[in-house]
Amino acid sequence: MKRATPALLLVLVTAFAGCEPDPAVGRTLSIDARSPAACPVAASATLELEALGDFEASNRTAELVSAAASNRELTFPLTTRAVSAVARDGSERWLGVAQVFGDAAQLALLPEDRGCSLFAAEPGAYPANLAGQSAGLSSDGRVLLVAGGKDSDAADTLLFDLGTLASGRAASSLSDFRSWASVTPVGAGFLVAGGESASEVLGDADIVGATISARPPQTIGLFQERARHAGVVLSTGETLLVAGDGGSGTPLNTLEVISPVPPYDHRLAGLAVLAVGRINPVAIRLTNGRVLVGGGEDALGTISSVEWLTPDASRAARPPVDLAAFGAVGGRLALTALPGGGALAAAHASSTAPSNVEAVAFWISPEGLVEPFNVSGPARDSEWDPLLIPGTDASPFLVTGPPGAQRVLRFNPWERSSQPFQPSSLDPTVPLPDATSPGPIALDAGAFAWLAKADDQINLFGLRHGVRGAYARDVALLTPDPEDPLRPLHLAPDWRLGPDTLAYDGKLRLGGDGSAPTQRLASVFVTDALYADFDLTVDVEAGPPPLVLVGDAELGGPGCAWPEPGAAPEQLRVLRRGRNVLLLRGGSQRPCEVADRRLPIGLKQGGVEPSVVIGLTIRRAILPE
Repeated sequence: MKRATPALLLVLVTAFAGCEPDPAVGRTLSIDARSPAACPVAASATLELEALGDFEASNRTAELVSAAASNRELTFPLTTRAVSAVARDGSERWLGVAQVFGDAAQLALLPEDRGCSLFAAEPGAYPANLAGQSAGLSSDGRVLLVAGGKDSDAADTLLFDLGTLASGRAASSLSDFRSWASVTPVGAGFLVAGGESASEVLGDADIVGATISARPPQTIGLFQERARHAGVVLSTGETLLVAGDGGSGTPLNTLEVISPVPPYDHRLAGLAVLAVGRINPVAIRLTNGRVLVGGGEDALGTISSVEWLTPDASRAARPPVDLAAFGAVGGRLALTALPGGGALAAAHASSTAPSNVEAVAFWISPEGLVEPFNVSGPARDSEWDPLLIPGTDASPFLVTGPPGAQRVLRFNPWERSSQPFQPSSLDPTVPLPDATSPGPIALDAGAFAWLAKADDQINLFGLRHGVRGAYARDVALLTPDPEDPLRPLHLAPDWRLGPDTLAYDGKLRLGGDGSAPTQRLASVFVTDALYADFDLTVDVEAGPPPLVLVGDAELGGPGCAWPEPGAAPEQLRVLRRGRNVLLLRGGSQRPCEVADRRLPIGLKQGGVEPSVVIGLTIRRAILPE
């Protein structure tokens, strides 16, 4: 096993904070922060640590220490669930974030916006080449697995611990050569499903542990042989295998579900059948739990349509949409999820498009409406498929062009022009991902990893561009973004801007500026964050009160309406504790219920007339009156 040298070891003694609901004191939390040898943190850097959880910021949630410090005792809340870190040395920054497990948090500090080698395979060691490998992230986000491939090491595996930066093998070997399989988290390990052996398409799967081991994997049967398919984890924790090659190039339109717990039951019964068979499809789980399937190919060529499945994959959620009608043509379709159940797609541009159009992108609304965008660039290269990489603040990255001439653009959901993709601040400095390698793999909202060849070695590269995540704290959410004052900080629309949908000018105008009739009720969402208990206030300057979206619940709507009477200007308030929610308006109140888990929050236009919102505040605790 290979290990990086620790750059920092901190011991945090948690204590009860009087303003927080911590039930006990005295737990010691050990934070192990490391940087890869290829991009070490400067010894002179200072390190800011922030405790994150279901509580508000206080003088006990952040500390500034030397990056060279060790055995430091700090006072953090007992209920800390994650820790973020920012190291600074002059203009350079290194970022890290990790969940707390037990009494420890292990995080890697990576240079901001700059690619870094996390692991390089020794000559002759796995993986020796990039061909047919599959990769995935463990359910707790701590370990990455690379498995299989097309070469002589195609039954091998690589485990990489993203906190300790240690690497090793997950098992003595896979049960068979597996190229173009799928890797998804299952329990405390991984499911490596299907794929091609040296002679056939496989109809089984290996359960591989997430720890270094010499034991062989557990092998389970599947109902159907399947390779070059997609694997996606449903909201239930089950793995959904989607379409693929059933043997001899036969495109499958079937689905199979595998339980995440022993004995790993699997079934075809009760599942939808896709509208078209697809080899090499893309499948993602949307933020509303639905599954979006797109792209792939069949005997007639590439497939440009997308189709939606219900969260349990039992049926189609809506009719398919063919993106060819909006300019998609040829190549592999890229997909990534956006807030509210929307998605972003990208594909090759048509040969009839202007020569400066590199690719075409599609903003797909939660209802299946499509807004296409031409992505302008220096030249079109039809040999290389565009890639989409998830990013914080509903701003994914788009990679276009061939290796050595790739560009990285970033999507701005608040851009009104026909060019919502702008040059990004990323400076990879290393080979970027392309269609020949698995990934890129989102490690969390602010980081991703990928395999690429550099200096005749296969490297696992990582890049972190932010530390924002599920426990992000945002108080005043209509504040202009300091890097782009034309967009509000940490809010994102569920579809395009327009005079009939949504506008922002320091005030949030749900329903647009009133110059055009409303065609659909617009929504905005707090990006990346999920909330347990909270205290939310909405200040409405004009128009009907907006709905407050908490998960699937539309608070203030027909199922649980705002108390009457009331009229703008007014302040609305929502209090949540567990499943119970209280809506407050003027001197009246109304109880409601939501799902009992951490949920996203958004606002939705409350009627055909536009609403003008001038304030939105969310606190992760209910404040006393």
